[in-house]
Amino acid sequence: MAFNPGNGGGISTAADVSLNNPQTNHSFVYDGNVQKWTNKSQFDTTHVNAKNITSAYTLTIDDDGKAVEVSVTSSTNLTVPSSSVANIPIGSVIEIVQAGVGQVILVPAGGVTLRTASSLTTRQQWSTIGIRKRATDEWIVTGDLA
Repeated sequence: MAFNPGNGGGISTAADVSLNNPQTNHSFVYDGNVQKWTNKSQFDTTHVNAKNITSAYTLTIDDDGKAVEVSVTSSTNLTVPSSSVANIPIGSVIEIVQAGVGQVILVPAGGVTLRTASSLTTRQQWSTIGIRKRATDEWIVTGDLA
């Protein structure tokens, strides 16, 4: 790879080049024709798989990074288990959606603390809440709560 002052100091090789700068979250991309700085997050894509629940449910390690859509007609409990039952890693995030008309009530299993600024119940149909595991048996609850 060589710099070519004739084209403004750009890279003058036909080979594809990608340089990442983790401090600024930017990447330089050169494909032989186009060169530009771009925000690296444009290339970081996350796909979330959804799980449909139709009755009371206890989260599992398989729910880590997923959306749990609760489709019920009356209020139902969604239990957040202790680490001794389901060792969901610290830092895990789970999205919970009230897909039906029945409210979702988060219930902490024995020894689990759920931290929230309001309630542990979704507000209405299509309310979405997120829970993030902050420490062993401690979660932060955010979102559209009643």
